[in-house]
Amino acid sequence: MCWANFGSKDVSRTVAQSAAAKSGLDPSLLRKMLPMLAMMAAG
Repeated sequence: MCWANFGSKDVSRTVAQSAAAKSGLDPSLLRKMLPMLAMMAAG
C-alpha cells in the first residue's frame, strides 16, 4: 500500500504524477513502484 508510505492516496498520486512528468514513465506504473522505492530509500 503506497499510501501507507506516503501518508495518503492523494500524496502518492501527486508524487507519482510529478515523477512521471520528470521521467516520462506512466504514472500508474510509478504508483505501483512507490512502495518498493520507499522501502529502498528507508533501508
